[in-house]
Amino acid sequence: MRPPEISHDSSLVVDVILHALDALAREGDLDYEYVALVQATSPTVTTGDIDSAVAMAITKQADTVITGFHAGQRHPATMFSLSANDEVTWLLDDEQRMSRRQDLPDYFIRTGLVYVISTETLVQRRSIYGERIFCLVVSEERALTIDEERDFQIAEFLLRR
Repeated sequence: MRPPEISHDSSLVVDVILHALDALAREGDLDYEYVALVQATSPTVTTGDIDSAVAMAITKQADTVITGFHAGQRHPATMFSLSANDEVTWLLDDEQRMSRRQDLPDYFIRTGLVYVISTETLVQRRSIYGERIFCLVVSEERALTIDEERDFQIAEFLLRR
């Protein structure tokens, strides 16, 4: 069971994982090179996704494997922030902002389907992200993350289909 200090909405997932690893170590079960993190907010993750992410981590000697999908129309060249008075500040430089969509480099959006993290990264960095990060690319249709009521409604609709 999780102690109260890491059982809140604001708790960091790395603290939860480290607590679980510590509990396993106290039971004498120490032989883990990687941890697979599958979150309840990602209902479309498959056993194939998990197996592929684990295989990628082992094959590539990754610190972290994440899942992601192609950004498509949500390319960073189209993104900007707004000041308090609604003035635009572009994320990228003029050259990329003026490029045709087809000429822009591919970018991907991280999903929460599955993470595979080396235990060394977790312990030494106290982070789920190491230096050697690889991505298992999934389709956008399967990249559902439920964080709000609207997300749940969309997921429910798609999963019923």
